[in-house]
Amino acid sequence: ESLSIDADAVFHDEIDRSSDSTYEDYSPRLYGPNSLSIRRVFSNPSKPRYGIDALYARSNKTVWLHKCSRCNAEFSLVSPEFQDWQTVLVWTKDNGDDAHYLCRRCRQPLREEDRARGRWGITNPESRVHGYHFSQLSAPWMSAYDVFVQMKGDPSETGIATKNRRQKFYNFILGLPFSDATTSLNEETFYRNCFRDPFDAPDSDLGGGNVMGVDQGNDLHVEIRKVMDDHFKVIHIGHYPRQADWRILDELMKKYAIQVC
Repeated sequence: ESLSIDADAVFHDEIDRSSDSTYEDYSPRLYGPNSLSIRRVFSNPSKPRYGIDALYARSNKTVWLHKCSRCNAEFSLVSPEFQDWQTVLVWTKDNGDDAHYLCRRCRQPLREEDRARGRWGITNPESRVHGYHFSQLSAPWMSAYDVFVQMKGDPSETGIATKNRRQKFYNFILGLPFSDATTSLNEETFYRNCFRDPFDAPDSDLGGGNVMGVDQGNDLHVEIRKVMDDHFKVIHIGHYPRQADWRILDELMKKYAIQVC
């Protein structure tokens, strides 16, 4: 049973490909009075702001740095902060036979011995959480041509096969989350399609007949609806940190003339 025994350390592999509940279920095992409270999470990313990408964003964002022996510049070939991998991996032939890496500063070819060496560099020292990013662009056993082949794939593929290959290339070769701009869901689109009426809160909706629901978890999630003739119209959705003063609920109840909470 995941909740019954305290643990000094919990190791969670492939968090992006496991259920959210599994990660949360094992958290209490680190809360014992004598626990060392060590947690290690490993994964290739999947999509932005989810799973390992969300955890990495809160970390000290440690990346693998290479040093160019020509100009002494230190840089990462790719990272969540520097996703412009196409500026360091270049080729001129269609078959990629001449694929190679460039130094970000002097723009000269990066020597293989420089790519075979490196060190960890922290880019967000304010965070106490350690997070590391490493891609196969820095793996000395993967040549630039090998990466090119993974990127190009089968020239005959189309449609969903192309999208799947691009996602695998980003997730497993670059170590980056993948988002398809043509199908990604943003907050505005979600609210527009989730409710029967347009999601807004004009002054005319601030009269009586409003109800409020509050989800009291780690943070406060608030939804306010106006009672219409045959349905409820959403007029406010808010996310408030628990550290905030609880009086925010009183303010919302007064502002929206809440009758039932």
